[in-house]
Amino acid sequence: MKAMAVTQFGKPLEWIDIEDPKPAEGEIVLSVAACAVCASDIKFMDGYYAKHRRFELPSVPGHEIVGTVTEVGDGVRGWQIGDRGVVYVYIACGICTHCRSGNDRLCRDLRHHIGQGVNGGFAEKIKIPARNLVGLSDKLSDEAAVVITDAVTTSQHAVVDQAQVKPGDRVIIIGAGGIGIHILQYVLLCGGYAILVDIDESKLAQGKGLGANETYCIEQIRDLPATVGFNKVIDSSGSLNDWQSIYRKIDAGGAIVLVGYKDGQALKIPVHEMILKELTVKASRGGSVANIYRAIEMVESSLIKPIISTVADLRDANEVIDKMRNNEFRSGRAVLVPNLNR
Repeated sequence: MKAMAVTQFGKPLEWIDIEDPKPAEGEIVLSVAACAVCASDIKFMDGYYAKHRRFELPSVPGHEIVGTVTEVGDGVRGWQIGDRGVVYVYIACGICTHCRSGNDRLCRDLRHHIGQGVNGGFAEKIKIPARNLVGLSDKLSDEAAVVITDAVTTSQHAVVDQAQVKPGDRVIIIGAGGIGIHILQYVLLCGGYAILVDIDESKLAQGKGLGANETYCIEQIRDLPATVGFNKVIDSSGSLNDWQSIYRKIDAGGAIVLVGYKDGQALKIPVHEMILKELTVKASRGGSVANIYRAIEMVESSLIKPIISTVADLRDANEVIDKMRNNEFRSGRAVLVPNLNR
């Protein structure tokens, strides 16, 4: 089969032939209908994760996947050829206390992250553990469904579980990209007052169209008008570094939730101010399978709208990624479809 693969870190993807996947016991093979591009895919291409562990190349990125079952391995129950679903990214042990409580992403013996060392969705087919497939109805298009797997699910976990946004909260959302534009929707759905911050006016305009209460085209929190008050901050961009302004401006009892990250980013905590204001800093990593099921319900009920920036043929992945690097898309996810134009 064909795939767009990393053959050398720091270089563009290559269109190569790789062996068709065959399911082992407990596994299934999917025909990939679509795969969205995440910033973590670009980090993998650039070799960011290779600083922390060894990867064998070539390796196929892509973890935001929707597809149809084409083969079923021995011992698999509940799935049959023709079933459609989205893929859960973390391949966990399934038996530790975190897994048993539904938090596979925090697994003590996390086996793999699909698309990072285990071939992902930038290919015509993919092999996964059967437990990593979440079923879909026919209510959603492939493009909408694929955005749910990460962008919508991650936003739900950050806003609902970690920030615990409720009516009356005034929430700064840093970044209006693929994650931030969905965080915005969840903040509004939870009854929060949404203050969207970005350096791109077009993204802010899209956020305003989705209901953002206030938008500011600024680089640092210190540049906000003095009259803007808030008690929660959710950083989707990984660009938060103006910590002193955050601690000075945020209301007592407030919370800061970190979703995005960049290489070398440091967390600077003035302990005295943290204690005086009883502030909370939380990290938010992806989401759970339960988050995916709830996200599907939210999208099917039209309470959350998956935002797509572009749909392109899988072979055009490098062009799409270059545009992402150059910030040429408005908010939303770029979606790759195998054989779209062939």
